[in-house]
Amino acid sequence: MDRLEKLEWEMRKLKLSITNIVRYGKVVEVEGRKVRVEFDAGEKSNWLDYKIKAGKVKISAPIHVGERVEIISPLGDTSQGKVGPLGATDDTPAAAGGDDDYSIEIEDVSIVATPDGVTIKKGETEVKLTAADIELTATKIKINGDTIIDGEVTIEGDLIAKGKTYHGGDKFVATTPMLPSPVVFTI
Repeated sequence: MDRLEKLEWEMRKLKLSITNIVRYGKVVEVEGRKVRVEFDAGEKSNWLDYKIKAGKVKISAPIHVGERVEIISPLGDTSQGKVGPLGATDDTPAAAGGDDDYSIEIEDVSIVATPDGVTIKKGETEVKLTAADIELTATKIKINGDTIIDGEVTIEGDLIAKGKTYHGGDKFVATTPMLPSPVVFTI
């Protein structure tokens, strides 16, 4: 091989390496934290690790079969590459949210964290948490276990109590539509 042929061969090898530094494809197999990716030409990668978000915001979100990904390969060697999400596409749109929001959607569950608070929603059930309040919206809310409420309780609607009811203070106040004013019982 003369010097010119060797240079041409090195150029082809370098071109191929540069082409393989960043490649795109679709996940075709998943096993634990490793995936195999099929490139546009039908070629499949070796088993590769996929990247997980770490830092101030930590997210563990497994990659699934069918997701579009990018493979970053130092020196163009895809067998040494790391797989990361490609980002939103028409087939896999991004979670809804504003510029300052962290938003996660998992099927019909959404979690949105903003500078003002956090909202978790599944179907018609919603939990809103701010520095001052927690608001629950649901068809039914069930609390299992002992519950302590330190503060006033406002009930807008009927109160149905099953089992025994107790009053921990020295007075119990009862009202009924049949009496013109509340009755105070001293205990």
